[in-house]
Amino acid sequence: MALNRFLTPNANCLSEAQCDTFLADGKDTPASPRPLHPHMASRLTPPICRLQYEYIGSTVDEEKIVSHPERPTRSAFKFWWSETVRWGDMDAMNHVNNSVYFQYLESARVGYFETRGWNTRDIGPTGQGPVVVSQTFNYRRQLHYPSAVDIGVACPEIRNHSFVLTYGIFRKGTDELLGDGSSVLAWLDYALGKAVEIPPAVREYLTAG
Repeated sequence: MALNRFLTPNANCLSEAQCDTFLADGKDTPASPRPLHPHMASRLTPPICRLQYEYIGSTVDEEKIVSHPERPTRSAFKFWWSETVRWGDMDAMNHVNNSVYFQYLESARVGYFETRGWNTRDIGPTGQGPVVVSQTFNYRRQLHYPSAVDIGVACPEIRNHSFVLTYGIFRKGTDELLGDGSSVLAWLDYALGKAVEIPPAVREYLTAG
């Protein structure tokens, strides 16, 4: 199973139509290890559901918060990453496409890890690292080209084998919140092909924010 299975959204996610079917059946979440389509998160009730996700042969079952209605402010973040909006980020509606926001979060997330010493290019059999298993995003304002944004990243929750990152995207140099969201990441041992306990050194820098 390829690691890109865990990157949301992607071709391996449950489709929006499949999500609608599960919701119509009155189920909180599908009984499937496949990642949720991002459109589903904002429509799930109650906001806490049970997700099952698979790490190449092992399954973890934890409660996940899938929506964050609170609007974060800049004070919630210590780490910042800047992105410049490209012309190609826009769609036929002449605003930044919803899927592009996840690319912005990915860039900020990689920057967050690299500044803390994790080598994002070390994916060999002896390595370990974080993989995304679920993501949500709340769209607050439209964004257009040309523009630039500041992306805040924080780690409010650390578990045994996984942790949560939260994000806030602000118009550059302002307090205007364009969107916010969260990711659940598992710490993966590439040789074992499953989630393992987060190392003490990693836990230390995650605790620092």
